This record gives sequence, structure tokens and C-alpha cells, in this order.
Amino acid sequence: MINRYTLQFKDYKLEEKYQEIQLREKRKPLVQKIIYLTFLVVLVKGTFSIITQSLDEIYGTIGYFVSDLCLIAILIIKPQYCRYALMFVNYLMMIPYLRADDGKNQFHYQLASALIVAFQFVIITSGEFIDALIQVLSIFSIYLAYFIIYQPNFSYAFVLSTFLICFLLLFSFYQNVAAERSKFQLTLINEQWDKILLSMVTEPCVIFNFDQLRHTFILKGSFSFIVKCNTNDELKNFLRKSKLTFHKKINLENFLYKQIDKFDKQDNNIINQSLIIELNQKAQEITYSIFSGTNPIILIKMDQCKCSKIIGEQQNLIIEQQFQFKYQVLLKSIYQQFKMILVQKTSNLKGLFKLIIYHYLQEKLEQKQIKQVNLSKVFSNLKLLYTQKSIILSKNLLDFTFLGYKEALFLILIEIFECNISNQVYIQINTDFQDEKQFEMLIFGIYNEKAYKILRQRLEKLQDYFNNLYLTQQYISLVITHSSFIGNKRF
Repeated sequence: MINRYTLQFKDYKLEEKYQEIQLREKRKPLVQKIIYLTFLVVLVKGTFSIITQSLDEIYGTIGYFVSDLCLIAILIIKPQYCRYALMFVNYLMMIPYLRADDGKNQFHYQLASALIVAFQFVIITSGEFIDALIQVLSIFSIYLAYFIIYQPNFSYAFVLSTFLICFLLLFSFYQNVAAERSKFQLTLINEQWDKILLSMVTEPCVIFNFDQLRHTFILKGSFSFIVKCNTNDELKNFLRKSKLTFHKKINLENFLYKQIDKFDKQDNNIINQSLIIELNQKAQEITYSIFSGTNPIILIKMDQCKCSKIIGEQQNLIIEQQFQFKYQVLLKSIYQQFKMILVQKTSNLKGLFKLIIYHYLQEKLEQKQIKQVNLSKVFSNLKLLYTQKSIILSKNLLDFTFLGYKEALFLILIEIFECNISNQVYIQINTDFQDEKQFEMLIFGIYNEKAYKILRQRLEKLQDYFNNLYLTQQYISLVITHSSFIGNKRF
């Protein structure tokens, strides 16, 4: 795939792509720096030549200025010729060295020689190996011939040293160019794997890596993500706007920085860690993973939540399955009558349903029966009462079952939902307590200050059925005691 002598790719398209990257990242920036440097030299030399009225200095200044104009023209009109323009500049830099001037002392020539060699070395490293081969052999040959002409009594050991140093330089350039081209191939392979990974992912996600040198995130790709992430700026905008609910409102970008610092110290992959963020005043559950490497790769996934709307006979069927027969006839008849009379006043109908169900639950609670409670089914029933709200459940809540007072939980949740003014509600369960008989239910949404007082007053009669209640403007924390975990939980 690579010519072992010239270090060029045998694939023409691959070589062309590599040259485009070299031009964009190395040669054009170097030409721009040379233009700025030459312009500064022109200003300084022009000023001194005018002051000293030195005709020789004026000619030199004009030469620098013309060279600057030529480089600017090449950079604008034919940037692909920057490679050959740099080689030409390298040969022009030999002119000050080859011009003998008896008026300048030895130390002047020593400093000038060191500066010229350093400048030529920088230019040679920006080119290809074949360019380096031509320049090193020709430049050192000219230097050596110049030395032999003006120094008849030379040492053959000095000539041998010149050839050995040329060989050492060429060997170093060969290794550097080979390593750079290998890195380019690995970059292409990584890009292919990124495309394969994105094609295999079915969930909304975004993939990016952390550039250690620039200390920033670089986008690699996204698939059906909740926000538009097609550029690095859009990725940064998403990371900075996403706030964490449990970390003093720091944004997702700073959180990932801290995770990468821990990641570097522990040197372990972080896989499928759940996190709750607040974006555009909506709570979202994300899953993030960090994979090891020179530049760690971060994958952020988001689960698709499909909220089904239950209408008509399906709604009646669920109501019949959940409540006793003595309420079935009453609810169904009231529903049919109001459906015919108050077609446009659905809010009144929903209010009536809530009132009847609330009194029914109060009556059932007086029996003090401990039942097996499935939280997923509880919130499915609540969706019937609050169809205008989007209720999203976290993963760990879907199979969460416990023993407790089911009617009391329904009443508490109804009171909380009545005080919630947001259209989207996110529910999460936290079981990280020393007491295994307790769990925390977090209900994310928007609550105003007036709702705090009303909610506290209405929950006073139900305070025997929960341990603690914590209210903020973004969420409500409810700590509940139960007898044991059932199903996939601990006993």
C-alpha cells in the first residue's frame, strides 16, 4: 500500500487525501508564518537601510519584499504549489551564506549559518521524504563544494562526517514521514469504525472524543439525537446547556471533564452509567460511556420513550379492571353523559373523574391493607388522569415492586401531580440507603412557591405513609418505607 522507497501511497486517491491534509494543517500555516516573518524583516531592514542610506541593504529589502509578494500570490491562487514554493525558499536562503563579505567578522557568519540551517530544517520537515532527499543531498553538496573551493587544505575526515550526517538526517526524515503516514492510516481506520458503530446503533446517541492536547471535545458523529449535533460548536452548546440535577447545577461539559480526570487515574473504562440532565426545562435520562485511549471516546445514549395515548373503549376497559363494580356503572354512565353534553369541556370531565377516584381511594385506605405495589402500573394508571402530561419513567423503576399501601401512594401522587405545572414529568427511584427498607422517589417537574404550601398542607393527613418530603422548584423527593423488595430487588 506504501512505496517503501518514496513513502507514497500506491492508491492515488489516498495519496491525494493525505496531501490535502498536509497542505491544510502544515504547509499553508508554515507559508503564512514565513510571510509574516519576511514582512517583519522587510520593515526592519527597510527602516535601517533608509537611515544608513545603504544601497546594498535596499536591494536586499526589495528582494525580501518581492519574495513575500510571490508567496502571497501562490497562497491565494495556487495553494497546492506551497510544497514546491517552500523548497524554492529553502534554496534562496543559501544566498546570504554564499555571498562573501570581508567586512563581516567570523561570529556574524557563525550566527547567520546557524539561523539558516535551522530555517532550512523547519522547511524540510514540512515536506515529503523525496523532497527531503533532494534538498539534503543538494544543499549539503553545495555547502561542501563551497567549502572545498575556499578551503584548499581541508580534512577528508570532515568530508566523511558531512556524508554521515546527511545519511543520519535522511534516516531520521524517513522514520518521521513513515510514522506520520502510518498515523494517517490509523486515523482513516478509526473513522471507518466510527461509521460502522453509528450504523449499528439504533438508539439516539452522540459520539465524540476528548483531545488531550487542546483540552476540548471533538465530535465524531451523531444518530437521531435529541438536539442537533453536527459540528463541534453544536456539541459544545449541548454539553454546556445540559445541567445536572444532583451536582449543584454544574453542566454536562464540566461533569465529563471531572469524569475523564478520574478515568485517567483509574485507567478503567466507564460503561453505561445513568445520569439525569435538565435540558430546555425538561428532565432527560442519559447513559454515558468513556472508553480508554490516547484521546478517550465518549458515547452518550438516550432511550426512546413512547407515550401511548389511550382513548375511547380502551380507557373504559382499564378503568373497569382497576376499580370495583359499584363504581364501574357510575363512572361509565357519567362519562357517557358528559361526553355527549360537554364535548368541548373536557377539563370538567377530567376534574370529575379525579374527584370520584380520590374519594374512592380514601375509602379503600381506611381498610389498611398492605399490597404488592408495582410502580410501573401505578404510573400507567396516573396517565389516565393526567393525559396532558408526558410521564417518563427511569429504567430502574420499570420492574420496581414493593409491599405497601397502594391507595396511600396513589393519593400522594395525585396531590403532587396537581401541584406540578410542567407538561413533562420524569420519575426516578433511588435505593442507595443504609436502611434497606427505604427508597426515594424523585419526581422532576416545575413547582412554584405557592404550590409548596398547598402541597404540605394537603399531605399532612398522609404523613404516616412516607418518611420524608423535600421540595424544590425542579423536583420533589419522597422517601417511603416498605417491608421488602420483590421481584428483581433485594429481600
